[in-house]
Amino acid sequence: MGSLEKEKIEKVNLENLILNENAYFYKKEKDLTNSDIIRLFKNSRDEKKAKKRYKSYIKEPFLDENGKEVAKFSLDIFEYKTKPSFLKKDDSNLIEIKFGLFLIVETNEYLGLIRRNVSGIKSLKKFIEEIDYEVLSKFLINEKSKFEKIISNGMNTSDLALQKKVSEGKDLKGIYSRFGASKEILNSIRIDDDKNKHSIALNTSRVNSFNLKNDFKAIIHWILVIIDLVEKANIKLPHSGFLDAFAKPIKFDSVIDTLRPSYLLIRFSSLLDEIELGNIKECYVVDEEGVINSIELKDIIKENEGLIELAFIDTNKYGSRDINIKINKHNISIYKKEFSNIKIEFQNGYCTTLNQYINSESSFIINFDKIDYVYTNRKIFKDSKLFGNLEHFFETFIDNPILNDIKSEKGTSYKTTSKDFETNSIFSFIETELAKNSKVLICEDYGTEFADFISVDNEEIIYYHAKYNNVSLSASKLEEVFGQAQKNLGFLELNDEIIELRKEKWLNKYKTKGVKTQIDRIRKCPPGDDKIEEIKNFINSVSESPHLKRKVYIVINFIEKSELVKKVNDIKNGKKFQNDCVILQILWFVNSLLSSSLERKVDFRIICRP
Repeated sequence: MGSLEKEKIEKVNLENLILNENAYFYKKEKDLTNSDIIRLFKNSRDEKKAKKRYKSYIKEPFLDENGKEVAKFSLDIFEYKTKPSFLKKDDSNLIEIKFGLFLIVETNEYLGLIRRNVSGIKSLKKFIEEIDYEVLSKFLINEKSKFEKIISNGMNTSDLALQKKVSEGKDLKGIYSRFGASKEILNSIRIDDDKNKHSIALNTSRVNSFNLKNDFKAIIHWILVIIDLVEKANIKLPHSGFLDAFAKPIKFDSVIDTLRPSYLLIRFSSLLDEIELGNIKECYVVDEEGVINSIELKDIIKENEGLIELAFIDTNKYGSRDINIKINKHNISIYKKEFSNIKIEFQNGYCTTLNQYINSESSFIINFDKIDYVYTNRKIFKDSKLFGNLEHFFETFIDNPILNDIKSEKGTSYKTTSKDFETNSIFSFIETELAKNSKVLICEDYGTEFADFISVDNEEIIYYHAKYNNVSLSASKLEEVFGQAQKNLGFLELNDEIIELRKEKWLNKYKTKGVKTQIDRIRKCPPGDDKIEEIKNFINSVSESPHLKRKVYIVINFIEKSELVKKVNDIKNGKKFQNDCVILQILWFVNSLLSSSLERKVDFRIICRP
C-alpha cells in the first residue's frame, strides 16, 4: 500500500466517531477564518510529524433538529509514528502508530475544544481568552448542587503552609471548615446535581462529565449546553455562599499596576503527579551536536522548589539569579533558560519544554508587596478576610507577664548534679505554670521530638513548643518553631506502640549542651512501680474520653501581644511603616497553623509577653 499522500483521502464518517464529554472552553477574542483553522490543524500535525488520516472538516455548519444552524465545527484526524515507551529512542526496530483528533466547535462568542494527542495549539492563543474564573466555577451551580470534591492551592508560599489540599465527601458544604477558606484558591471542583456529575479544572478551563462515551452529535450538543450555561452565568452569576468563602478572584488589569512582585514559588505538584502516574515517557536535553541526553526530572524539581525572592529588572520584568517573570497584558509568565532546553515527552506523544509546561499549567504562585494578593492560575486573588478574622487572630495569643523575666529557653548553666530546669527559663515556666496541674508531663526536647513537652491531664493532651529570642516582631524567629509545630500536628495520637518507641528516651536523664544532668525526662506520672506502664494506662484512659481535647501551645518570649495588636491594626487602617511586611507574614503564619489545627480538631494557642 502506498503512503497516505498518494491515497485518496476522504472525510471520516461522523457516525463512526465516539467521544467522551471532556472539553476545553474559551471565550472568542476574534473570529477564526477558514485559513486560521487550516493553519492551526497543520501546526498540530507538524508538532508530531503527523500525516492526515482523513480530509479535514473546516467550519462545517451544525444544525439543530429544526434545521437551524446553531454552531460550526472543524475536525482533523491524523496519524503519527512514535517509539514504544519501553524502548530507547535509538532502537528503530519497533514503531507504534497512534492517532490524534482535534475538534473545534464555535458559536458566536465561545468555542469548545476536544483534543486527543494534540499539542500544537499555540497559534490559537491569539483568538481566545480565558472564561472568567467566577463564571467557570459557578456556571453549573443550582439549588441541588452537591460539592463532592475540591482541590485547592494555598495562597501562602511559606514552607509551613499546605500548598495543595484535596477534600472529598458526599457534600462538602456541610463539613468543610470555612475558617481559612479565604486563603485557598480553587483549582478544581466536582459537582453532583442529582442528574449529572461534572468536574471543572479552573486553571485549564476543562469541563468533564462522567457520562460514558457518546456519538458525535450528542457530543456537539453537550458542548453547546455547556456554552449556553456559561453565557447565562455571564449575564446572571449563580449564587454560592460556599464558593464565596474561598479566595476572591480580582480582574488582572484592575490591580496589577498597584502591585510589586516580591516572591516566586514554582509548584511542581502537577508534574510530580504526572511522574507518579507514569504519564511521562522521557525527559531530555539536546546538545549542540544533536545528541539526546536523558536527565532526571526529579533532580531538576529538587533544585528549583524553594522560594525565590524577586527584584526589579526592567519595565514589567522582575527576577532573581537566572529566572525572570514578565508581566504581560493579561497574565504573568516565567522564563528560565535551563527550563527552555529541557524537553518533556508524554506517553500520549505530547512534547513540550519545562518552561512551556510551567506556563501552560500556571504551575507557580507569586506574592506581592501587598501580601493579601497573589497571582496563580492566570489570575490575581485576594484574601478578603485576612483582616476580617482579626478577632480570632488576636485570641490565639495569650499574654503572660512571667515571660517578661525569662532569660533563656532551657537554661544556660546546667551541671551533672542538676535536678530541675532553671527558674528563669521557658522550660521551667511550662513545667511550673502552664502544666502545673498535669498528671503526666514529659520533656521530649532533643533529637527527634514531637514537642519540647507533652502534658496530659484528665481530659486534655497538650504539646508545648518553646522558643527564646530577643524581643522583636520577627517572622523569621517564628518560622522555626511554627515549622516544628506544623510538622508534628500529625503525631498528636499517643498509643502504646508510640510510647514503647519513646520508652528508652523518656527513661533517660535530660542532656543538654553535652552535659548529662540528673533531670528526669518524666517530670510527672501516676504513682506505680513501672512508670511507662502507668503512663500508658493513664493516656489510654484519657484518650477514650469523649471530652478529650488536643492542644498545641507555642511558648515564646520575643513577641509582645500589645505591640503586635497595635501594628496589625495600623496595617488594617492603611498606615505604612518600616517592615510592615513582617507583620503580614506573622498573620500568614498564624492563620495557616490555625487552619491546619482546626482541620485536625486541635486547639492552637501562642503564649507570649503582654
